[in-house]
Amino acid sequence: MIVRYGSYIYSIGGKDSSGDIVPAVKMARINLDGSGQPQALVWSETAPLPEGRAFGAAFAAAYATSGLMYVLGGDDGSGPTSTVFYTSINATDGTLGFGTERRWEQNTISLDSSRSHAAWEINDGRIFLIGGKNPWGAVDSIVHARLYADGGIGQWYTSPQKLPSARYGAASTIYNGSLWVAGGASASNVVKNELVSFTIGSNGLLSNRVVATLPKALYSPLLLSDDDSMLLCGGYDAQFTSSQTVYRGQGSTWSGQSTSLDAEGPSSSRAAGTLFYLKKAQAEGPAEICQESSFALAPDRINVVPGSGMVYTGCPIRLKAEPGVTVHYRPDGSTVSIADSVWSAYNIPSATTLSLCAFSSGGLASPQAHMAYRTSTLGWFVSVSGDLPIKASGAGLDTVYLRDDIYTATSVPVAEVWCCLTVLRRERFAFSFADSAVGGSGYTARAKLSLFEVEPSRNTEVLDDSGAPVLDYTTGTTGQPFLLTLNPDSYYLRIEDLAATPAGQTIGVAFTRR
Repeated sequence: MIVRYGSYIYSIGGKDSSGDIVPAVKMARINLDGSGQPQALVWSETAPLPEGRAFGAAFAAAYATSGLMYVLGGDDGSGPTSTVFYTSINATDGTLGFGTERRWEQNTISLDSSRSHAAWEINDGRIFLIGGKNPWGAVDSIVHARLYADGGIGQWYTSPQKLPSARYGAASTIYNGSLWVAGGASASNVVKNELVSFTIGSNGLLSNRVVATLPKALYSPLLLSDDDSMLLCGGYDAQFTSSQTVYRGQGSTWSGQSTSLDAEGPSSSRAAGTLFYLKKAQAEGPAEICQESSFALAPDRINVVPGSGMVYTGCPIRLKAEPGVTVHYRPDGSTVSIADSVWSAYNIPSATTLSLCAFSSGGLASPQAHMAYRTSTLGWFVSVSGDLPIKASGAGLDTVYLRDDIYTATSVPVAEVWCCLTVLRRERFAFSFADSAVGGSGYTARAKLSLFEVEPSRNTEVLDDSGAPVLDYTTGTTGQPFLLTLNPDSYYLRIEDLAATPAGQTIGVAFTRR
């Protein structure tokens, strides 16, 4: 797994010359010469993973004054895993590890299921895992989660869209606002020549699946977005022979040229126009990370934290761009593009949109990042007025009082209440509510409901099975019941009373198993 963060590049896990999966992590600083090109890398060891990992998804993101490195899933030698490891990136020297013992931590929220050999992308503060393997074989699903402003990774949601068929070892990129997925192999190891694209909407919602044909079937290639086209290179063909052809194109239109590039994807990185890639596996000897500068690549997409959505007022925006580029950002309504250094931070004062782009010294531009934020006045803590039960399928609604105890009619009336829903295992639920007489109970309030992941201060709404956020649903909202698939955790339902007086009225709410 190859990751670049700022001026540092990391080689994470993988297999040694004996084929054993290892926890070793190596790092090197990307130093530019007089012409702005990276010099040869000099590697040193840094904090190893808690366990050996290969074929996982690894990325880094800016957080506070340093950054965080993540490794999601992967193979531990016994098969695919669901663990999420993360650690700190030292702002001074790029070394990894929390504390003096230089440790990694395990995220409290794991993947929704074990997964290795997945393609992955970061887009607008969301992490996508595409296809891959679980313990029973290749999968066709796409899952995604939000990267919180505090560095945590949120709950995983399964996209309503799927790949045309199960596959692992595919490559992916973000190009022209769409997610593109190239190649891969089926559960029976048949290499695919498909290029699949999805339009990316808000909250990670994918739509408009289109399937095109690659110039050749490829397993574990590299797929890169570069200026006004894509590059497809490396990997293995249908006979699992190394491919050394580089293709440039869009959709089904490609032109290729033979090169000496002997790359094994899908992991790679770029900096200052240079591609860093893993050389095709050798029969013996350590893995080798090579550099290729003949492509003169445009700057990489900027990974901005947090992504679009609800954030707390004053939330900082953070990013770390590659060496040799300048970041420009344009706040909502501004006609001036503001140039900043490689490190940039901007506090969100209110609901706003931002456009961000990176420019190389030669004028090449990265794809633009368009961020749309809604600010919340929620505090860091909320007072929970009661726990919501999980009901059997077909059960009716429970009467909830808009009071500081939702089940006691004589408790203190309030304008909004918070209720906690505790889920012990991954389940599918139907969410229903009403403010009229239902099931023999009389409900009197007009109310607005929103369901949040984990701590409400993280300002991330739960997504239903259609990919839409459970946000500001009024008791007149049509389309009930709303279907939700929730992973083990505590969730918080916010109920706001829309009737001015009197406070403390009642509504009906139910989460029932499906």
